[in-house]
Amino acid sequence: MPGSGAVQAPAAGLRGPGLAPVKVAEQATGWLAETVDEPSAHPAVHEGAVCAHQGNSYLVRTLDLHNQVALIRRASPARPPPPGP
Repeated sequence: MPGSGAVQAPAAGLRGPGLAPVKVAEQATGWLAETVDEPSAHPAVHEGAVCAHQGNSYLVRTLDLHNQVALIRRASPARPPPPGP
């Protein structure tokens, strides 16, 4: 409480200290697409995952939790099937 002489501890996140956000960055350019919290990184940006950002699809190439980064590359759009007879 202010004025009581008590020392306030710094605010901590609900998930505890040490869980910094994972940066989701384009591998070729380093462009930062977004960040996700570490517990969400496992289902959202695991290797091989496809994620969407501003109408574009990206393929997750690697997820490195030690360095708190997921590297993505823009996914090639699907080609439509050839016209039938």
